[in-house]
Amino acid sequence: MAQFETKNGVRTTPAAPTSAKVPDVKPDGPLPTFKFSEESFDFGTITEGDVVDHVFSFVNEGDAPLIISSATASCGCTVPVWPKAPIAPGEQAEIKVQFNSRSKPGVQNKTVTVTANTYPKVTRLKIKANVNKANPS
Repeated sequence: MAQFETKNGVRTTPAAPTSAKVPDVKPDGPLPTFKFSEESFDFGTITEGDVVDHVFSFVNEGDAPLIISSATASCGCTVPVWPKAPIAPGEQAEIKVQFNSRSKPGVQNKTVTVTANTYPKVTRLKIKANVNKANPS
């Protein structure tokens, strides 16, 4: 039976202990494997307001279909587009990352976190740009 505590006239039950995070365990059996041609890209110097994109190409070098469940960016200025269909072993595919530099002067480092049925589950793609402030018109 739960123990009750009374504090300032209010009867409460103590919080349940939190469980520890379960480590990412490598599953048994055939697995898909990302093999990116590159995991980071530098756009170099661009002008504030420019919208640029880069395509990260990869091959599934594993033994099972690769399924990307999500690709999330570290900022709303960065938008990833990824294949929704499974990528068969040996098949090549792409993740397109678009960066909008509006109101983003200075050096910008952004990350796209890709979650898939791979081991490890998460792969991080990085983009960088040096954004020059736009000249007022």
